Amino acid sequence: IVLIAGDEKHPEVCGFRSHCKGRSFVFANADELSKILENNDYFANAEIILLAQTTFSVKEWKKSEKIIKKLCTNQKTFDTICRATQDRQQEAIELSKECDRI
Repeated sequence: IVLIAGDEKHPEVCGFRSHCKGRSFVFANADELSKILENNDYFANAEIILLAQTTFSVKEWKKSEKIIKKLCTNQKTFDTICRATQDRQQEAIELSKECDRI
């Protein structure tokens, strides 16, 4: 089972899903991931792969990793977030503290 953090309609996520041979699920944030895991009881014993759209929020990714590691013991996580994206996200947060608008 592949769990993909990102926007379901994003070309990158569509590309990931096109290569999945079994089930795949896309979630936009940690809350959605929790709901997917709660509503599908076959995750506990399944082999899980977790990956992210390269522009996914680093903050949401860290929350999602915590959730998956707690609930699924047989999982592989691939942090595929672009570090340049992470840097730009952090810069935007810092700028937002100093400016009225960005």
